Amino acid sequence: MPETRQAAASQSAELRTDMRETMRSELNDFFRSSEFKEILSKAVSTFVEESVQQATKPLLEKIEALEAELTNVRVQANENEQYSRKYNLRIVGLNENDGENCVGEVIKLCKEKFNVNVDERDIDRAHRLGPKALSGRSRTVIVKFKSYGAKAEICRQRKLLKGTQYYINEDLTKFNMPVIRKVLLNQLGLQMERF
Repeated sequence: MPETRQAAASQSAELRTDMRETMRSELNDFFRSSEFKEILSKAVSTFVEESVQQATKPLLEKIEALEAELTNVRVQANENEQYSRKYNLRIVGLNENDGENCVGEVIKLCKEKFNVNVDERDIDRAHRLGPKALSGRSRTVIVKFKSYGAKAEICRQRKLLKGTQYYINEDLTKFNMPVIRKVLLNQLGLQMERF
C-alpha cells in the first residue's frame, strides 16, 4: 500500500505540475491576446478618466466661483466708474483752436445756445479727449461740473441743439455705451415702425 500512496502522490504532483503549466500557458496566451489588451485598455482608460475627473472637479468648481466673483467685481467697477462720471458731459462739435480755453468755450456755448448762465465756478474741469487729429476734425470736449444741477439744466436744454453741429451726451463707460446705444436703437426702431 505504501507504493500506492507513493504512486498516487507522484501522480498528484505530476497532475499539479501539468495544471500549472497548462494554466501558465493559458494565462500567457490570454495576456498576449487582443481581448486582454482591449480589456486592459478600457480599464486603464476608465481609471484615468475617473482620476482626472476627481482631480479636476474641485478645480472646475473653483474656476466657476472665481468667474462669478470676477463678473461681480467687473459690474461693481463699472457701476463705480459710471458713478464717478455722474457730473460729466461730452460735447461734440466745438471748434478746436490752438491754445483754447475749453472752460470758456463751454460757458460761451451754454449762454449762446441754451441761454443757461454757467460760469467758471460751475465747472470743475473741461478738456479735449484723445490726441489731436491730423484731419483737422475737432475732438470731443469732456466737461466735469461741480454740481449735478448745472449738468441737469444743460441736459434739459440740449434739445435746442437739434439741427446744429453740436451734440451733448452723457459720459458713459465703455461697458455702458453699447448697452445704451442698443436700447436707443431699439426705441428708434419701434418709433419708426409706428409710422
